[in-house]
Amino acid sequence: GCPKLDDIKFYEGKLEKIISLNEIRKIEVAYMEVPCCGALPRVVSAVRKRLEKSIPLTLTRVGIDGRIIESKTV
Repeated sequence: GCPKLDDIKFYEGKLEKIISLNEIRKIEVAYMEVPCCGALPRVVSAVRKRLEKSIPLTLTRVGIDGRIIESKTV
């Protein structure tokens, strides 16, 4: 998804359904280092918090050249 060009509320709704209707064991969000993509981890974190799920979340930031800049589990 692209938080700059797409309807982010649509993605929030889809994520809520996926997480609430399934036994999700972990989530990984891979997002580009450009500023607008930083919204993706925030959306997933917000949904997880709203649903009161303690699912491990790995955030992987990818550079514009394709290399992994950072990966951390929160």
